[in-house]
Amino acid sequence: MKRWTVAHPLWFCAASACGWYALLLVHPLAAVVVPVALIWLLGWWRETGLRWQRPNPRWWLVLPPLALGIPHAGLAPFALALSVEIAARGLGQYAVRRFGPLRVSTGLAILFGAADLLLVGGSPVLVLAIGFCLTALRWRLNTLWPLVVVHGVLLGSLHAALWWQLSLAAGLVGYGWWLLHGYPVVRMESRPTVRVLCFDDQDRLLMICWHDPSDGTCAWDVPGGGIEPGETPFEAARREFREETGLPADCVTERHVSARRDAHWNNMRFVGVEPYFLARVRPDAEAGEIAREPHEAELIRCLRWVPVSEMHDLPGRIQVTALASVARELIESDSRRRQDDRYR
Repeated sequence: MKRWTVAHPLWFCAASACGWYALLLVHPLAAVVVPVALIWLLGWWRETGLRWQRPNPRWWLVLPPLALGIPHAGLAPFALALSVEIAARGLGQYAVRRFGPLRVSTGLAILFGAADLLLVGGSPVLVLAIGFCLTALRWRLNTLWPLVVVHGVLLGSLHAALWWQLSLAAGLVGYGWWLLHGYPVVRMESRPTVRVLCFDDQDRLLMICWHDPSDGTCAWDVPGGGIEPGETPFEAARREFREETGLPADCVTERHVSARRDAHWNNMRFVGVEPYFLARVRPDAEAGEIAREPHEAELIRCLRWVPVSEMHDLPGRIQVTALASVARELIESDSRRRQDDRYR
């Protein structure tokens, strides 16, 4: 199921939303329990923000929308707020995160906003503004729990005067836009990087588990890093491979393919195209000394050989969602080259 979810995030988001709406009409508690069970099944506790984390300075970002909603808070339906946040900003947002903050924030506001209209009422404009602002907040926070409080308070404003609802909607959209505009984006053209897809004699891929310092999640990636001044991409691939794994640099070949990276790391988004070089490790290859940089030594948890078909079963997240297809492309290309060499 996890593989299908990663491979088809839009279908998963739409299907889970339809199922969630059906549960919501039955009982709000069921619309909380079932998404939590699904998150448990997928192993996405940290990724969806359900695991409690200590308050940090970014929590101050919830104060403006919270202050706007307090004048009409009343007896807010916090059970509904909890259910919406788990389904939308938890499971849904993590599943479709690869499509970028603006599109995800807009799409989830539309997809899950109908729940507030069905059960609470109010202006559709304000409902969409609430969803947009909360999704924008989720990009900046590593936990759902402050959003549950803000959502519950804002629901009280759905019974306010129409002029107040429209004014509040304008303020929430403006604040959400400011949050998205301020989300750090690193364009990798400014600092080109390379990656190495290393296979053993069983076509298993060497993966590195990184500890994301912002939220504690496991982020799986392949060896690689930035190209230093004066280096070619191939030279950088061999150097990074040797430094991070300790395996012989001459295992890395010049054969490569390019793939787009749109990943999130340490509360930043990294966007760009990287070359992925092929490496083959012989069974008798001896590992040498690993020469990682200090931050790498602190954040790398382990190295693991993983069959490509089982890549998405790893706990945590894969930094490049197209990594499995890139790996298969390189394996097939290498197999064709070997066959051609035999016939020559």
